[in-house]
Amino acid sequence: MVRISKEMQKILLAVLLATLVSGIAGFNLANYIELQQTENENERVRKAVSFLVDMQFNPSLNLTREGTSGNRTSTYWLLSDNLLASKALWPYNASVAARIWNRLMEYGYTRDFLHEALFGQSIPTPPSIATIYTVESTSLYTIKLEYHNSSSLINDYQEYGDLLVYVALSSEWLGNRQNAVGNFTKAQAMWDGKGIRDKAFSDEYQTYKLALLLYASKILTIPLRQEEEMENLMWAMQRSDGGLWTGYDAGFKPSSEDANTETTALVILAVS
Repeated sequence: MVRISKEMQKILLAVLLATLVSGIAGFNLANYIELQQTENENERVRKAVSFLVDMQFNPSLNLTREGTSGNRTSTYWLLSDNLLASKALWPYNASVAARIWNRLMEYGYTRDFLHEALFGQSIPTPPSIATIYTVESTSLYTIKLEYHNSSSLINDYQEYGDLLVYVALSSEWLGNRQNAVGNFTKAQAMWDGKGIRDKAFSDEYQTYKLALLLYASKILTIPLRQEEEMENLMWAMQRSDGGLWTGYDAGFKPSSEDANTETTALVILAVS
């Protein structure tokens, strides 16, 4: 006996009803299923946006907090978290996006010489090791900044999937298509069927690296052979509150204790 899942039963029932009601002989099942998949993704994006706006955004500071547990609930990163959140939210909640961006402008920080490569700006290559600055600290919150302006260069950046993506996009903005494609291809080759296994890998795959590859693929118009597989795996890390688990193990079980702003914002960017 062939067993049909409850979800498929719902789809088939909807197909039957739609056919009976419409009386259209040429009803296209493939188109209908594709529409359902689009609606499912739209709902996932809506939940991710809600996570950033309703859970992470602090209207008193006009910034999104780092995460949902421990001291991450009172830590606010101007860069990269709030830069990413502002860009990710712009198509969905321009008001909150603008409030975050204006706050970054007030502090005078809108680039960190790495993450702005996602949004049309070039960065130094090789990138430099991040320097962490505390911009403001009180008993209630700490505002920090990640800045890639040190003299210590990451000369082995080609061994890291995320850094390869940033450099690939920077090369594209500089008009060096060959270098852009080359670096992106190296990052794509780090996919091992479960996630991005690069030099930083240590029994935990990072969800945000899937999002970065999917995002860069669209910007560079380079198809990913495993796009659907990567996207499905990425969304499998979504929590009930809409946030994305930051990491998972080889069995695809969330191995991190938190969902954060950075990962969730990058996922929204990847599918928008």
